[in-house]
Amino acid sequence: MKKVKLGIVGYGSRMHNVLRYMCKLHHEVNIVAIVDPREDEIKVSNADLTETRLIENYGKEYKSIVYYKSVEEMMNKAELDAVMIGTRCNTHTEVAVEVMKYNIPMFLEKPVCTTIEQVKELYKASLKYKSQAVISFPLRMSLFAQRTKQMIDEGAIGKVRQIEAVNHVTYGSGYFHQHYRDFEETGGLWLQKATHDLDVVSYLAGSRPKTVAAMHSVNQVYGGNKPAGLKCCDCEELEICTESPFYDYYNRAEDDVMSSTDRLCTFGEDVGKLEDHASAMIQYNNGVQASYTQNFYIRKTPKRSVTVIGYDGHIDFDYWNSEIVLSRHHTREREVISVAGADGHGGGDPVLCDNFIHIIRGDEQSRSPLIAGIESAYLCLCCRESAEQQQFLNINALGDI
Repeated sequence: MKKVKLGIVGYGSRMHNVLRYMCKLHHEVNIVAIVDPREDEIKVSNADLTETRLIENYGKEYKSIVYYKSVEEMMNKAELDAVMIGTRCNTHTEVAVEVMKYNIPMFLEKPVCTTIEQVKELYKASLKYKSQAVISFPLRMSLFAQRTKQMIDEGAIGKVRQIEAVNHVTYGSGYFHQHYRDFEETGGLWLQKATHDLDVVSYLAGSRPKTVAAMHSVNQVYGGNKPAGLKCCDCEELEICTESPFYDYYNRAEDDVMSSTDRLCTFGEDVGKLEDHASAMIQYNNGVQASYTQNFYIRKTPKRSVTVIGYDGHIDFDYWNSEIVLSRHHTREREVISVAGADGHGGGDPVLCDNFIHIIRGDEQSRSPLIAGIESAYLCLCCRESAEQQQFLNINALGDI
């Protein structure tokens, strides 16, 4: 098998995990070039890894990796087959547009854009881009979503009329403890979380959204008047604060009280405009109505579910469970499909990686294309704007924004 030479822009934790799937599935893959300001940190971390783990992370030629100072330098010197982008969210568009000039396959982490201006820029660049891109939407490629789409296409529930989606994020406070709290960098939790779920909803609806009405709560639960930069380990309320690692461990038998006391205060004045919870109603061009709700302070009962309803039946699944349930409305039939054992976002991550390699080989088209990433980011931004303006918004064609 011909060797595949990958270049990486932004080798963070998400890209690290994706690359492990890539190298495990396809042994011809080798990371040969990296652009990341954390070069020294990455090298120190790698020094403690076994050879087996290094091969899993980078491929068999891990000793030959070259670090470059810029994307331009890497693209002009490394003779790459493809590029994977995992930089901070507000730079995804900038890096992607630069890579797209070279017309080689690209794997791009979500959200692909964090502003309307970036949506316009990336869409314009996509019209000139001659290669294929894979957007990191593993939930769309999960066993749950793919099997549900198959049943819809087979007519199991008749024409889709309504979709309900819910995301109860029991670990949601983590977004407020980390760099995700930087609104200028992340764009908020519509873009960080809803971009996945709304992509799945649009995928199952089989249409483009037409209008949206949304609402959200910002800084009603998290955020507050604690000093900027305050960490749990420096706080006098460590033992009584319900968001502290001490409280998590002592009262809920959760978290590791010794390893995470340096996390940032969720009630700090430097917590950005992240949504504590949010909801949206969406009308699609084909008539499908959809609702979506996300919550970041719920505890104990995680839920990331989708219900797709037609006249003849409905389909339920929850990414936290291992079953898809098809209920037929006009008979006594109720079918339960087990999808246990799926790894990586319900099996979606390995599928994305496999698809990307086949695109590089030239024998597949993207199953999570660039336009889907742009449309999802745009819809999330419209949800945020609708919530801020407290009114319905039309979802314009990308060329008319």
